[in-house]
Amino acid sequence: MFFLSHNLKQNLWYFLILTSLSYACALKGENSLPQRISMPWKFLNYSAEFKARHKVAFTQSLQAWRERVIAEPSSLFLDAEKKNLRVLQNLRALANEVFVGKPIGALQTTLAVSFEPILCSLGEQTLVFMTLTDAVQENLLSSGHSILASRDIQRLNGNELTPVLTKAVIDAGTKALARVKDQEAAKNDALQIGLRSMRTLTRKDQGSTLCLNLLLSEKLSEKNFQVIAHIGLESLQSVRQIYQVASQAMRATRNVSIEWTFPANNEGTLPMNLSYKLTAADAVFGDHIKKITERRTMEFSIGQDQSLAFEMDETFLKFLEQEKSSLAYSEPPKISKIYGAWVYLDKGRAWGLQLRDRLVFGSSNGIKGHVVGFFGPELKLKSIDGNDINEGAIVFIRKGQRLVKRGLEASYDSRTFPTPWPPN
Repeated sequence: MFFLSHNLKQNLWYFLILTSLSYACALKGENSLPQRISMPWKFLNYSAEFKARHKVAFTQSLQAWRERVIAEPSSLFLDAEKKNLRVLQNLRALANEVFVGKPIGALQTTLAVSFEPILCSLGEQTLVFMTLTDAVQENLLSSGHSILASRDIQRLNGNELTPVLTKAVIDAGTKALARVKDQEAAKNDALQIGLRSMRTLTRKDQGSTLCLNLLLSEKLSEKNFQVIAHIGLESLQSVRQIYQVASQAMRATRNVSIEWTFPANNEGTLPMNLSYKLTAADAVFGDHIKKITERRTMEFSIGQDQSLAFEMDETFLKFLEQEKSSLAYSEPPKISKIYGAWVYLDKGRAWGLQLRDRLVFGSSNGIKGHVVGFFGPELKLKSIDGNDINEGAIVFIRKGQRLVKRGLEASYDSRTFPTPWPPN
């Protein structure tokens, strides 16, 4: 029996599912998601009355954007009917609002990309986001946003709001297209960041916390971190259900919890100073890693391109860079500590190791062992490079105990693990 890593097992399982589904769908002439998917508006903290009152403005602004990125867009419902795909009754409303087609414009990728416009509030400002998401893996490819004054939106009628909203959507989308990161580089990165809020929304900040997390996700994606999209995933799941395509989403490997606090004297105008606190956890088993920061302050102001300007915490970025380096697929686990017949590796579950995985060390394959456990920051171990090990693995050495040295690299035993690593 082969002992495969978690990520490889997962990829092989998805491959088998997708292969069988592809064969079944091929009989109907369909075997994948459309390359471009335009999702309906997502409203955060806006009333049903506001959405209904400006329905025409929201429809026309999104149509203007859609025509820039999708060749001959057609509704998901019509596309499904044409390809003899079943649309369940509870999905018909969504299917009529989602538009699909082939790509045109600046974004050149073979991925199935979902475009989702999001309207959210931050103090006295309304932010218009356009998020680009990998429709199969659910990673945020990029994001852009524009700022509108909330009081202006509230006083405009439908005809007046349409050109304002259209310009904001196109500006946000254009910024997002310019920020799409290199997908080849991402294949070497096992760091999947999940963002979550630590506190219940209050009357003072209702809706703004979600908006702030969208801003952080956008900035992290722009800095080439892999962020799991946290808005609109339920709609993507429904789209995949209609096309009978399985998700390949990986769970987060690091969850970052953010506690935002709005000062009592905060009027909601820019520039705005908000306090925050960040903590991190190993998202595979939810083990607490560390407090990244104590309570600090972040300033938000209007930038030159009508986006919010703010600087991310350097301690936070340094932590993420270290985790990204520690979880790179291209760098194998190394021995960081020796304790008799047991050795401690600087990479663990998030990298892909599982219990009973059989490993060899060094170039001669004279040292062999298998994974017997995992550890976290509680052991306060450091890697051979001097970095904190927030998640590692414990290996029992069955053969060659006297040859073990710190810094030796681990690889899978070719006789029990012949599949290439990392996964493609």
